[in-house]
Amino acid sequence: MNTWFTSDHHFGHTNIIKYCNRPFNSVAHMNALMEVDWNSIVAPEDTVYYLGDFAMQPNMVTKILPKLIEEAGWSTDTYITNGKF
Repeated sequence: MNTWFTSDHHFGHTNIIKYCNRPFNSVAHMNALMEVDWNSIVAPEDTVYYLGDFAMQPNMVTKILPKLIEEAGWSTDTYITNGKF
């Protein structure tokens, strides 16, 4: 079991590609690759502390984070309803 601390993914933030010289050709490409990378590193038994700047649009939190949680094997409904993010 690992404990992770992370921040500043900026899911859905088109201009972050330009501002930070990220190697993506579109925001969809960036979001997809970050999801793949996250799911290849974070295991179901791991704990992740997210410190801010997860997404540009508020709906990205409820769109992407639950998907990452579900794919890692956690219960999305419990996670969201308990207000753990």
